[in-house]
Amino acid sequence: VIARDVRGEVNVHTTSGDVTLSGTGIPRLLIESISGDAAVEGSIAPDGRLRVSTHSGDVVLRLADGARGELEFFTHNGELNTAIPLTMSGSMTGVANSERRPGQRFVFGGGGGGGGGALISISTFNGDLRIRRGPRRLPDQ
Repeated sequence: VIARDVRGEVNVHTTSGDVTLSGTGIPRLLIESISGDAAVEGSIAPDGRLRVSTHSGDVVLRLADGARGELEFFTHNGELNTAIPLTMSGSMTGVANSERRPGQRFVFGGGGGGGGGALISISTFNGDLRIRRGPRRLPDQ
């Protein structure tokens, strides 16, 4: 699934396909996949909600400059690699969430913690999460 220039609410469900999505001011985004990778690029509305859940796929987020909010990351075997500063705001071990996995909560861009901002929730079992800042740099053509 490939969707570009998304501006509204998006729900994507796939069994084994990859999802690539880009947009501006996205208010709500839900991506659920069993074995596909997910890539999201762009900006989330200031009070937006982004949720990505995959069993064995990797997740790449490329957030717009100035993005702020909270990140919840639930995983069993996955790793977090980020190019943006994250401040840990607490462990979520034992928290009853829909995936029932331990997780960690972070704040980025000075958001969250009652200060407003987007809420991003990423859940993987065997997948990694990579977070990048700014637009993707494409080679000159």
